[in-house]
Amino acid sequence: METNEKNTNVKAKLHSSLTNIQLELGALQKDGKVDVGSGYGYISYENLNSELKVLLHKHGISIIPDMESCEINRVEKKNSCLLKLNIIVTDTETGYSETFKTFAYAEDNGDKVVGKAFTEALKRWEFKTFHVTSKDSKLFDIDYYQQDNETHNDKPTITRKEEKPEPKQEVKPKTQQLKQDDDAEPRVNLRAALTNLTVNGETDTNCVLAALKSKGFKTAADVPENMHQTILNISKELYKEFLKSEQHKKDIQNGKN
Repeated sequence: METNEKNTNVKAKLHSSLTNIQLELGALQKDGKVDVGSGYGYISYENLNSELKVLLHKHGISIIPDMESCEINRVEKKNSCLLKLNIIVTDTETGYSETFKTFAYAEDNGDKVVGKAFTEALKRWEFKTFHVTSKDSKLFDIDYYQQDNETHNDKPTITRKEEKPEPKQEVKPKTQQLKQDDDAEPRVNLRAALTNLTVNGETDTNCVLAALKSKGFKTAADVPENMHQTILNISKELYKEFLKSEQHKKDIQNGKN
């Protein structure tokens, strides 16, 4: 009776450590990329190993792969391998271990087919056993815990995440909105406005063209809406300067003669 109870306890401790590693592993970044077709990202085995080995050491878990069999064949000028793997998982504190079976198939043009199959079998087992993902949990947070070496009470506390309220959007009073709209610069139809200024004697064609050129535009149609008022103001200022110029005075005199 005592032996059965002891076996149950050490088995429970092993699986408790595995589930804790699953939780603490969290989300891993997709650090690899495949450029075939539309392309996609993936979590590399190196990325998983760099995180997993730290957690295995923390919880005192050993993972030893042991090849059971390897069937090698030649398929269309390629070597193929169907490999069966035993994975021995041991709690290094209690010495209790369990063996998990997995397999993999691989092909290779050279002599690396066995290594490929071996790596694939172990990699896929670790990815599936530890529920590796690139997404954070939306339901739970893990409050990390202090291990009690005497009672082995090392289960993490799991609490549901508090939903953060969406930030409230500031609603401005209607009176304030109307005031801002009134102060805003009215939209201007540039062609019509330039025509009106020319007819009213506030500018002329040469000044309009000079204003457009000063801002890098060839025609009024090229000017974006937010620059309309600027072109109008420059054209009017250029015309005022022209009216004060000696050339304008000569033109007047030549016209009178």
